[in-house]
Amino acid sequence: MKRWTAALMVLMIAVIAGCAYGGSQAGLPDQLPEMIEVQILSEPEKLNSGEPVAIQAKVTQGNEAVTDAKSVMFEVWHSGDEHHEMLEGTHAGDGIYSIEKTFEQDGVYNVIAHVTARDMHNMPRKQFIVGTVSDEEIEQAKDSLYDQSSHMN
Repeated sequence: MKRWTAALMVLMIAVIAGCAYGGSQAGLPDQLPEMIEVQILSEPEKLNSGEPVAIQAKVTQGNEAVTDAKSVMFEVWHSGDEHHEMLEGTHAGDGIYSIEKTFEQDGVYNVIAHVTARDMHNMPRKQFIVGTVSDEEIEQAKDSLYDQSSHMN
């Protein structure tokens, strides 16, 4: 009889504790917000060494442009180099954050946009071809993009 009473007490406590949360876990919203999306772009699309270019991050959440990003940093480096440059993006309107960069030599360049907005972080990567680059250089750069992305200087 004591076992049944003890089992019933444990069950009642579990039911009461479950009801105390009211269907939502510890005050968390019932539905998570959409993730922020980041698309890296360049103006112009074709890049030439020695000419300034705008590197942009278009930040959205669902169909909404994110105009209140906490931080947008662009990590830029020439493929194969260990030196990475960090440049702060400025909001240009409509969820577009931008830097101006002049690439001094032809080659493959890597860009990671480090975006923090609305309590989320997204860091997409993109490679840009500047000037004339051989197929061999392009293949080597593809292999090194993820190998070198954690070597910030």
